[in-house]
Amino acid sequence: MEKTQKIGVQFQLPQNYDTHFAVLFQNIDTRKYTWHIANSEILCHNEKTKTIDEFTMDGTYIGEAFEKRICHTSYHVIAARIFASPSHCKAEIDDILDYNSFFCSKFEIALLCADSYVDFYAKDQRIINYVFHAAKQLSSNSVSFITMENDSRTNFYI
Repeated sequence: MEKTQKIGVQFQLPQNYDTHFAVLFQNIDTRKYTWHIANSEILCHNEKTKTIDEFTMDGTYIGEAFEKRICHTSYHVIAARIFASPSHCKAEIDDILDYNSFFCSKFEIALLCADSYVDFYAKDQRIINYVFHAAKQLSSNSVSFITMENDSRTNFYI
């Protein structure tokens, strides 16, 4: 793999309540993946009670369930570790320690978020470009491509 080849996108999520993941994944068929989520800390705006509730998305979601979860509630993401594998594949999130183990795994997408800072990785260049443009829609904060040369992440934990 070339050092300058894009392996991901780095950006910051806005500090508001919205459907951020729905915007990020708007041009990706989320239904064709199984989504594995761990270490999530997400604040949800409860429209009925006008309160803020903490909830977790930890678990495994088939594409349609994940899509419903990210599209129908306003939330603020504090932390999340999200991986997507093709629906027909078995994959274990605990096996992903760093970019090399991600690249060699069955996972196609990895999103690591801590304090609203996101490192997004994908094996498909089109997905990386889609997320780059979606991140620009979400935030005017700096959005940049991650390459092997500039990737400062040493592990895939948050």
